[in-house]
Amino acid sequence: MDKTIAMQVIFWWVLAQLGSLLIKAGYSRSTLGTRYQTEKKCQACREKCQAKLKAAEDERLKELRKIRVLLIQLAIRAGIEIDTIEEVIK
Repeated sequence: MDKTIAMQVIFWWVLAQLGSLLIKAGYSRSTLGTRYQTEKKCQACREKCQAKLKAAEDERLKELRKIRVLLIQLAIRAGIEIDTIEEVIK
């Protein structure tokens, strides 16, 4: 009787382990698992791209400010009124 119980315990344990492996493998290949992994990758990529775009926009605005300052300096040296050059810049 003890051997029968031991064999049943081993059988059910092996069956549970196999089922666990199948569930894990099925989840990683399933639509849910693939969708979740894809969404995580897309979110990371999106955040990276947005950071790059923000850095590029900040750099562009910085360069535009430098150009504006240079134009104002040239206008002052040429004797043009600053209000007039402000209207032209905008």
